[in-house]
Amino acid sequence: MSTTGVKDRWATSVGRHTDYELSRMNKDFLEFIESVGLFVHFGEYFYTAPQSVLLPHTDTVHITDVVKLNWMRGGRDSVMEWYELKPNKSLITRRTKLNKPFSGARRQDVKCVYSAHIGTPSLVNVGQLHGVINSDEPRHVVCAALGKRRFDQRLEWDEAIKIFQKYVV
Repeated sequence: MSTTGVKDRWATSVGRHTDYELSRMNKDFLEFIESVGLFVHFGEYFYTAPQSVLLPHTDTVHITDVVKLNWMRGGRDSVMEWYELKPNKSLITRRTKLNKPFSGARRQDVKCVYSAHIGTPSLVNVGQLHGVINSDEPRHVVCAALGKRRFDQRLEWDEAIKIFQKYVV
């Protein structure tokens, strides 16, 4: 998808970003998550406008492998990209509208290493640099940051793949 003529914006400046109360999440989903030894650490909702581009960012301060489970409505044909920093380039720490720290990078400071059309639901490695190129539709996303109940810590990508392997299509 081309980004020609589309203005790059930090994730904090596009649309709306709010907490999503766990009490609003489907009880069957929460029970399923508990049944596999996990819990929902926190929930978020965000909206991004048509044809907006979220600059490369992590949902954490440092590069990690933590995951979120995203449900998207709208935004058909939107693309998520994952990036690596180019040599001698560094992350820029910022804060979301919810005052949560995250890190980002300028587009010229990264190399795209993978991209995929996104839909719903999606398991996303949000600790790695990633960004989204929205299609012509607005995009609404509810996400659940997953944690390991036994250790009260965020779930990482490799373990998430093992846990959800039989549910992935």
